[in-house]
Amino acid sequence: MDNVIKFPRNSNSKFNPVDESEIEDKMISLKHHHISEALGTIIPNLFVSLDAAGFDFGIEEDEEDIYIRDGAFLVESVRALLCKFHGLEHPFNTLAQEVFTSEGVEPGSLKIVDELNIKLKTEKEIS
Repeated sequence: MDNVIKFPRNSNSKFNPVDESEIEDKMISLKHHHISEALGTIIPNLFVSLDAAGFDFGIEEDEEDIYIRDGAFLVESVRALLCKFHGLEHPFNTLAQEVFTSEGVEPGSLKIVDELNIKLKTEKEIS
C-alpha cells in the first residue's frame, strides 16, 4: 500500500449527475458554434475569390442591395451543407432535396426541377 496515492476528498462536494438532454443540447450548441466559426473563415474567402475572378459584388453602396439576397442564399447553402455534416437539420437541406433531381441524368449528375412547391420549416421548427 506504500505505492498508492490517496487523493483528498472534500466532504462538502456532491456528485451532480448531468442530464443526457443537457449534454445533447451542449453538443448541438458546440456544433452550431463550430459552423458559425467555419463560416466566418470560409465566406469572406469565397467572396474575395469571386472578386479576384472578376465578380465584384457591390463596391458602390447603391449596388449592394442588388446582390444581397443571392449572397445570403449562398451563405445559407454553405451553412446547410455544414449542418448536414454535423447531423443537424437546416431548412435548405429540404430545399436541396426538392430542387434537384437525379432522374433522367447520368449517374452523379443532378438537374434542377421544372417546378417547386414545398413548405419550408424554420431552423427553430426543426430543432
